[in-house]
Amino acid sequence: MSTTYLCHNTEYAVPRYECVEWSSSSRLAVPQGIPVRDLVQATFKLFRDARIVDAIVFSLYFSLFLSILYLSFEVHLAFTTDDAMMDLFLDEEFEGAPYKVLLRLVRLVCCLCLQCTECVCVCVCVCVLLRLCWTQQNFDEVMTHDEFWTWMRGPLVNGLYTDEWYNGDPFTEAQKGYLGYHLRLVGGAQLRQLRVSNHSCLERRFVHMTAVHNGQVLGKYDSKDGTCFDFFEESLADTEPFGPPANPSKYKHTSGLVQVDGLFGFGPSYGTGGYVVEMPLDEVQGRAAVEELFRDRWTDRGTRAVVVSFNLYNTNTRLVTVVRVLFEFFPDGHLVKSAKFFTVKMAMYQTAKDMVRHCVRRVLCTVVPTSHALFTL
Repeated sequence: MSTTYLCHNTEYAVPRYECVEWSSSSRLAVPQGIPVRDLVQATFKLFRDARIVDAIVFSLYFSLFLSILYLSFEVHLAFTTDDAMMDLFLDEEFEGAPYKVLLRLVRLVCCLCLQCTECVCVCVCVCVLLRLCWTQQNFDEVMTHDEFWTWMRGPLVNGLYTDEWYNGDPFTEAQKGYLGYHLRLVGGAQLRQLRVSNHSCLERRFVHMTAVHNGQVLGKYDSKDGTCFDFFEESLADTEPFGPPANPSKYKHTSGLVQVDGLFGFGPSYGTGGYVVEMPLDEVQGRAAVEELFRDRWTDRGTRAVVVSFNLYNTNTRLVTVVRVLFEFFPDGHLVKSAKFFTVKMAMYQTAKDMVRHCVRRVLCTVVPTSHALFTL
C-alpha cells in the first residue's frame, strides 16, 4: 500500500507546513465539502425534464382542442351563410345618402386647404355633386331616427319577407318564409326596445338660472318642456307603459329576456328587460306591424337601444343562423350600429366525423389529464 503525505498551512504566527501520513484506506477520514455543482445539475435536470413533459402534454392537449373546434363547426359553410345574410340586411342599399362618408373626407380636405381658394371651390363643387348624384345608402350609414326607420321599412322587411321570384312569378305557399330561397325564418322576428324616462337625469346644470320671455319664466339652459333623458343605466331603465296619444299604455315592459350588451360587449349593459314587439311569419302581418310602429312613433327621445333578433334554419346544410342587430341611441344624438351573425350545427352527432370528434373529446377529457398526472408523480 503506497504512502503519501498531505501538507497544509497551520496558520501559525510564523507560517509553516505540517505533513501527515496519507493512504488510500484513510480517504473516508478526510472531511468532504458539499457537492454544490452536482446539486445544481441534478435540480436543473429535474426542472428541465418536467418542462419537457409539460410541453409535450400541452402540445397534445392543444392539438386535440383545435381538432375538436375544427370538427365542431362547418367553417366554410358558416362563413358563406353569414356573408349572405350580411349582404341581404347590412349591404342592401336603400334611399338615403351614402355620400356622407366621402362628404366628411371632402370637408376635411377643405379644412386643410383653407389658404387655397381654388381648393375650397373644388371641394364645394364635389360636395354638391355628391348630394345630387349619389342618393343610396346602407346599414353602415344609418345615423338618425329617420334613417333607422328607412332601414326597418326597407332592407329589414324586404329581406325577411320575400314573396316572388326574380322574374316576378309569385311564390307558392310552400315557397314562402325563406330568405335567399334556402334559409327558413323560424318563429318570426323580435323587436325589443330599451328606454329611459323623461326625468332620468341625475344631475342637471343651471336649472336655477331662469329668464322671463313673453311673460313666462323659462330656464336659460333647460329644455323647453323641462324633460331630460340621460344615458342608459339599468337603474334608470324605464318600465312604465307608453304609446301614441290615442293609447298611451299600448306598449308594456317585459322582463326576463336575454342579456343585451352594447357595442359587441364593450358598451353599456342594457339588462334583461325591454318593450317587445313580435313580427309574425306572415308577410302581410309582419309589414303591417312595422308600419304600425312607425305611425305610433315607437322610438323617440327616450329610446336608448333597439334590438332586432331572428333565427334561420337551412335544411340543405342543417345549420342554424342566429341574427342580432343592435341600434344604440345616445343622448348626444349619436347612433351606434352593430350586428352579430352566428351559424352553428343543428345536430352535433350524426356523421362519422361527429363520432370522431366525440372520441377526441373523450381523449381530451380523460387520457390527457391522466397521463399528465402520471408524468408529474
